[in-house]
Amino acid sequence: MCAAIQVRHPPDPPLMVYDGDCPFCVRWIERWRRMTGPRVAYAAAIEVAARFPEIPESRFAEAVQFIESNGNVSSGAAAAARSLACGRGVRWPLWIYERVPGAARLADASYRWIARRRHCRSRIQPACARTNTK
Repeated sequence: MCAAIQVRHPPDPPLMVYDGDCPFCVRWIERWRRMTGPRVAYAAAIEVAARFPEIPESRFAEAVQFIESNGNVSSGAAAAARSLACGRGVRWPLWIYERVPGAARLADASYRWIARRRHCRSRIQPACARTNTK
């Protein structure tokens, strides 16, 4: 689990920051965008990372970052669940993540496993053009 981070200049609406160079990530962001509508903004890390110096560059490289309007930052599976909770009728992933014993641990581990292999998971990208050895 990552240390808690708070940004000094929070966005409004909340902002999901993702790896814009990753076709797998972009495809999932498009799904999330349809579920959250205008309640969440989306931007590639390369476009907005400089606006949030409180977030280490390594966190942008490892996982999506969800920056809430109150300045709280969540990462990975927690970020996904929190962002989806901003949409209509999609609060159940966050409820499960926060309240079901072991769910957060399993979601975080699953997210890390997929994130390490994300450049190999895209149908758009025919082969593993990049190797992530983390």
